[in-house]
Amino acid sequence: MKKSFVLVIINLLLFIADRLAKYLILKTPSEGIFLIKNVGIKLYLNEGLAFSLPIPNTINTVLAAAIIVILIGFLIKYFAINRCFFFAVALIIVGASSNLIDRIRFGAVIDFLSFYFWPAFNLADCYIIIGVIVFFVTLKKFYSLTASKTVTGDPTAKQDFPK
Repeated sequence: MKKSFVLVIINLLLFIADRLAKYLILKTPSEGIFLIKNVGIKLYLNEGLAFSLPIPNTINTVLAAAIIVILIGFLIKYFAINRCFFFAVALIIVGASSNLIDRIRFGAVIDFLSFYFWPAFNLADCYIIIGVIVFFVTLKKFYSLTASKTVTGDPTAKQDFPK
């Protein structure tokens, strides 16, 4: 229980960090702050989907809300399986929720990290990507472990077929 509480606190702090960063970027000069040429922070309002794909904001908002609800259901149902699953899904929920707040409040997502070779993004986008990677790595390890127990004849392994 204590480890779960720590994971919740970490995700809450990450959410606050993203919201604070977005608040601060709204206060920066419109030309942005660049550390070196074409690498820095500048306000971009992304009305599209991921990578600025041109999809209407209403569809984006409904889609994001639906995904968040599904992920929360997944989190509740599979929480007991593994803490890495919890952390991964929670990261995705944190990122998606923060971006959803932007869509509802501003009609677009606030992106601010700017690299000349990549579309602008924000911390919430990073959380989503990291969450997806952790989820699939954990899923692969989980099913590899289950498969190896089944092959070695471990009596505690769940099998999809009758003996």
